[in-house]
Amino acid sequence: MCYDVGMKKRVTKKKLDGSKAKSNGGRPTAMTEKVLRKIEYAAAMDCSVGEILLYADINKDTYYEYLKRNPSFSERIDKLRESPVLAARATVVKAISKGKNYSNAMDYLARKRKKEFSPRADLDITHHVPKPILDVLNPKEEKKEEPLIPE
Repeated sequence: MCYDVGMKKRVTKKKLDGSKAKSNGGRPTAMTEKVLRKIEYAAAMDCSVGEILLYADINKDTYYEYLKRNPSFSERIDKLRESPVLAARATVVKAISKGKNYSNAMDYLARKRKKEFSPRADLDITHHVPKPILDVLNPKEEKKEEPLIPE
């Protein structure tokens, strides 16, 4: 529906001929289809947020605001960031079944999924420390040497 008020013309959602009305102002969005594809591509390579922003050439606030307004896209990015881990797992399984080398894939998994794949065990040295070691580490006062044979 259109109407004229003096020299000003207001156009609502549709023009008289049925086509969509153009925006009359405002800044165009930075999140174009091309930018969204770049974000998806970088996320699929498990890039950090900083790397995603650099590759897509967008601002951090723009990125987070878009994710906040589009939770389904945010979920997609989270899923895409898991794809390198899935590919590494597949490489390991294939290599094991064919008797081939899979050390690079295992190295990647050991860094990304430490709890599952790291060959190192986290040692907790706060428990089970022998008493003589504790005495050396935390001396309280000088003790008199006791004779080995009681008198």
